[in-house]
Amino acid sequence: MNKDLLLKFCLMFTTFALVTAHVSPVAAADEWITDTKSGCQVLNQDPQPGETVEWSGACQKGKASGYGIMQWYVNGNAGNKYVGEYSNGKRNGKSKKTVSNGSYFDGYYVDNKKSGFGVEFIANGFMTRGVLPNDKILGPVTVYGMFENDILIRRFYIACSS
Repeated sequence: MNKDLLLKFCLMFTTFALVTAHVSPVAAADEWITDTKSGCQVLNQDPQPGETVEWSGACQKGKASGYGIMQWYVNGNAGNKYVGEYSNGKRNGKSKKTVSNGSYFDGYYVDNKKSGFGVEFIANGFMTRGVLPNDKILGPVTVYGMFENDILIRRFYIACSS
């Protein structure tokens, strides 16, 4: 198999794996949400009914800024949690997003979008490492396998490089 064909296969498989592993409904328009305790606002890219937020870091000009912990709640139940850097109410810099189902992204953000090197683990067992400019995958990318109860049940190891 020639190098170009292998790279195309790698990128198609990676895209398919990520799309089928993490399907989400169409996102609503961005909104600002305010932590009632700190008074800080953060950009909410996927507003949900009954959603609240708690911010543990600094507040500059009414927006979350610097290093801190952002905990999201829906109807009082803990949801996504971000630990890392914020600027002007948006994730900017190194941050780790953890989802209640065990999925996580550990990497860099620019204006609330994954940008730069990161590792994404999806609860169904897929793991992707690579460069993610503007929330898109850009090679080289490595995709690992599916696990169940810490046991490898399907082996996927694809290393794509340009």
